Amino acid sequence: LGFKEKWLKYIGKANKIREKILSLYKNTDGSFADRSQTSFVFAIYFDLCDDIESSLNELIDLIKKEQNVITCGIFGQSFAYEIFHRYGHNELILEWLRVEAGFKKMLKNDASTLKEFFGDNLNGSNNHAMFSSYSSWLFQALGGITVAEEAVGADVILISPSFTDTINFVDCWHQTIRGRIECRWRRYKKGIELVIKVPFNLKKCTLKLPKVYQLNKQLPAPIDCDTYHHFYDITDAGEIKVLL
Repeated sequence: LGFKEKWLKYIGKANKIREKILSLYKNTDGSFADRSQTSFVFAIYFDLCDDIESSLNELIDLIKKEQNVITCGIFGQSFAYEIFHRYGHNELILEWLRVEAGFKKMLKNDASTLKEFFGDNLNGSNNHAMFSSYSSWLFQALGGITVAEEAVGADVILISPSFTDTINFVDCWHQTIRGRIECRWRRYKKGIELVIKVPFNLKKCTLKLPKVYQLNKQLPAPIDCDTYHHFYDITDAGEIKVLL
């Protein structure tokens, strides 16, 4: 945008804040603060860790010790959904959403709204949205539909569904100002059938799929890849139906 001077100014300020956080909260063993779930989530999310994989494993161990209960507050939970999706641990989120001590308990006795707090909620609201950030995870992880950060008016889309072992089908759609984006997948004995529909007025639409799935020329050659995924340009595809 031509604001290089301001960019350099605020990058400098951000680096100073980062250094201050590290000096105040980073422990000698590489962990942070009280070594709670929240401390690991914040450190991973803001890229403060020396070793992301090690910190992620420690966080997962903490959650497992709590019988798959995520004890973070509203911001920590929101970040946790993004972290586990980013690093391929979506099954852990499903386990958390299913535990009796979590949302099931919050919504018992036919409650139809989320509460402000888990537990007794004596001093909290009975109609509160602050723990509802799992809803975006449902769209982005299971449904695989993400509006890219660089998008303007939802014109850049990433499709990256997570085919978690304990889910047999997902039907997901997102209505944008560019049109309706759909991603549906279902398990059959012969494999996973994936159906994607996108409008033709997108600037860019990329499909990201794990390399373990053989497409047998059902799609054009990938435009890029990383260690575990292939990336396909489906901007002008309209509708795609493949068997994985």
